[in-house]
Amino acid sequence: MQVLVVTGDVPMLSQRKMPPVPCCLDEDNRVRLRKVGCQLERVKAGHAIINDNPAAVARISAGHKKTSP
Repeated sequence: MQVLVVTGDVPMLSQRKMPPVPCCLDEDNRVRLRKVGCQLERVKAGHAIINDNPAAVARISAGHKKTSP
């Protein structure tokens, strides 16, 4: 089964004051996800991807092959 991970591009580190909540996946996380076979797509967004970039979520969801377990 292939897993699609959609992640935002607002970095979690370094600590700073900013309006969007940062993405909770860093480069180490992305590397590990790829190593276990996850497809990874980064979009312009922070942690709340659906709120920050609903058009990207709709585009990705519409284009992703749905498979049954």
